[in-house]
Amino acid sequence: MTNPTTTWATILCIDWAKSLRKRRAWVADVAGRTVRPLDDGPWTLGRAIDVAKRLPGPVLVGIDAALGVPAHYFARAVAEIPAFRDAVDFPTWVARAVKHPGFLDEAPDASAWRVDRPFIAVPPGTGALRRFWDAAGARLLRAVDVSTGAKSPFVVSGIPGTVGSGSRALWTELAPLLATERSFHLWPFDGPLLSRRHPVAVAEIYPRVCYALALDDAAPGPLRALAKTQVEVRKSAVAELPSCAWVRRTGTTFEALETTVEGDLAEDDFDAMMSAAALLRASLEGLPLERSGGRDVAVEGDILGVASVTLGAARPR
Repeated sequence: MTNPTTTWATILCIDWAKSLRKRRAWVADVAGRTVRPLDDGPWTLGRAIDVAKRLPGPVLVGIDAALGVPAHYFARAVAEIPAFRDAVDFPTWVARAVKHPGFLDEAPDASAWRVDRPFIAVPPGTGALRRFWDAAGARLLRAVDVSTGAKSPFVVSGIPGTVGSGSRALWTELAPLLATERSFHLWPFDGPLLSRRHPVAVAEIYPRVCYALALDDAAPGPLRALAKTQVEVRKSAVAELPSCAWVRRTGTTFEALETTVEGDLAEDDFDAMMSAAALLRASLEGLPLERSGGRDVAVEGDILGVASVTLGAARPR
């Protein structure tokens, strides 16, 4: 049986959303090799950190929402908006940004987009998103968004798979926690995971990365795209998971998998479960969760597990 090669005792993964009701959490016990749902919400960021502090530690909290902004946008924002000018990284910027008048409003069309109102509600029509990019001077994507096929953290609606509304909600909850003495490690802005000073670390996760880690025996394997809105796709993936070689090697068990297939919150449970499974696999098998060097992580952040997948076009399913 594989021995854990990480210092994590517990991994808590939350499928994030604007709506508190749709935020679902699953927890992995590293030593016990179990993955199960955790119905201890509603899942605000503060609540998640408080719950994590009561779990066996150290605890890694993965959240499916953006923690970081495009470096080119950040440079323009601190240059043009007086309230942002002393920001040196994403945490110092977001603490100021969410208090800035109008920042949390979305622009309904490209003509209304501003650096201090960057959120986008894409209207119907061909080329609507491209017109926003023209107004912004570039596509509002981080390097890790481009390499993983993720959506812009600023797009809240109008195209499939948007993450902006959940990210905006997360930033709103994060900002006041940054104004007090930090009781958690915010990765990667506070440094590498192993350098953390707190027993709880909060980091960004992304389903396509987690699907690959959870379901592909080869590591690094290609990004995995799953049509999670389809019941049959979820059912197939959930049936495949217990037979994966890493699950058999480590003796990992899963509870309540049926909740990830049927029910009005099944999609949310599915992503949280897959994320917890993926990070547990990485922890048990010593797969790297973080990259090093060369990127503007102080502003753009990063996604856990990208170091253990092959970037490029996601393999469909």
